[in-house]
Amino acid sequence: QTDENGDTRVLNEIGPGEFAGETELVVGGTRIADVRALDDSWLAILSRSRFEALLDSSPDTWERVTRIVEGRLRRLQLARHLSRLFGPFETSEGSIPEALQESIEFLTLGSGDDLFREGEAADCAYIVLSGLLRVTVAQPDGGDQVINTVRTGETVGEMSLLSGVARSAAV
Repeated sequence: QTDENGDTRVLNEIGPGEFAGETELVVGGTRIADVRALDDSWLAILSRSRFEALLDSSPDTWERVTRIVEGRLRRLQLARHLSRLFGPFETSEGSIPEALQESIEFLTLGSGDDLFREGEAADCAYIVLSGLLRVTVAQPDGGDQVINTVRTGETVGEMSLLSGVARSAAV
């Protein structure tokens, strides 16, 4: 992928038996990267209509493709945010440092779900890959006061984790 400065970075290397180009077919939109052969390659081509027919006729295939797309999008988002926070990371699977990659889990929250509550022990920090989180503190009258909004690419929970004190707010 070429960024706004004209610098090119490798997002992924695709080997035998793997899909290429499926992300845009599943989530829509235009291509976000160039795909170039590293070696002489032999490819099977699925048109959009045949790809959709295959997915419609096989729930197992749809599930597998969805997992592949979700994994690639998560790695891309994670690497983009880690690069901003800690310096450059490539986005291919093997390029996020091994120890860091093994330590990361993914969590999905629905609208209104609590990530953590004020006063809880801090056991981890979070990087928001997508979405919006509201940070609140309890008020004497029993209500909550909004003190911050955490946006995509920002971190939350790191202060309590680093200091070893209980969570000072709810998210």
